[in-house]
Amino acid sequence: MGRRFDPDRAHKSKKGEYLKIFVDIGSHFGETLVEVLKPNYGFEKILCVEPSQLALSKLRKFRDSRIQIYGWGAWDREGSAVLYSAGAVGGSVYSDKPRYGHRQEIISLRDIKELLDAHLNINDYVYMKINAEGSEFVVLNRILKEPSVNWRIQSILLSLDLVKIPSLRHHEKEILQLIENSEVKITTRQDPDPARAVRIWLKGEGAHINYLSVNAFAKYLIAVPIYFHLRLVLKSFVPKKLWLKFAHKLGPNRVRN
Repeated sequence: MGRRFDPDRAHKSKKGEYLKIFVDIGSHFGETLVEVLKPNYGFEKILCVEPSQLALSKLRKFRDSRIQIYGWGAWDREGSAVLYSAGAVGGSVYSDKPRYGHRQEIISLRDIKELLDAHLNINDYVYMKINAEGSEFVVLNRILKEPSVNWRIQSILLSLDLVKIPSLRHHEKEILQLIENSEVKITTRQDPDPARAVRIWLKGEGAHINYLSVNAFAKYLIAVPIYFHLRLVLKSFVPKKLWLKFAHKLGPNRVRN
């Protein structure tokens, strides 16, 4: 399981200091980490929330001291649930969401606000990505409707997945209204490629900094598992149709029994 947070040992910034923090809700295999670990963003702490044991085994292959992994699902209270299509890109706690494979896991759910309260300071610059396969409705309500005086979020990149789930579609207007009225800027993800979507969003938010350091870049290459680098190289040379066929057979959405 992911490390359980300890409020007494959380944020240690002195008065007047701040951290640049990335919160990754729905980290999966680390597709977003590949981007946000790059030195030209300057993130000092990266909080990853991911409930699937299969996905957690992949996340733990990243080697960077800024990463803190929490092995539970983001929710508005403590509990448990069945994760359907566990490990697949579309794994969800909602049984009527289209499934990839038959693997299921019993997962823990935790109050996302408790994690944010424990690790964020009002002076921090916080960027958050939410890709929760339907649970974004619960997470956003918890974060936006019960704001904390101890932290604030600069911007959120949101994957709006509840439209794919029949039992949640009646909440679509409500969540769109929530987004429209939010004091936090929320961008709905359009690009299907996770890393590219994050890159475009962060640059648009001014989170990209000019940082040229051979040493920092070398550390980044070492921190990211080698198969991500190989994937990037292969994808650049393999024809799209062949790549999609390859991804379907060997990627995270292959049938998992």
